[in-house]
Amino acid sequence: MKLIEREYYLQRLIDLKETRQIKIITGIRRSGKSSLMLSFISYLKEVEKDCNILFLDLQELENE
Repeated sequence: MKLIEREYYLQRLIDLKETRQIKIITGIRRSGKSSLMLSFISYLKEVEKDCNILFLDLQELENE
């Protein structure tokens, strides 16, 4: 399966990173929400070396 880069949405997350507003990502199943978050996490790890990130994929059985 080909991964589609969501550059526009990733840039929007990056632009809104410093705001205190809560960001909500919605969409139908398998539309790339988790992939977008993983891309954002990769960006954060590159920019901020000492960031604490917790990512839970609730589709995984061990996270239920």
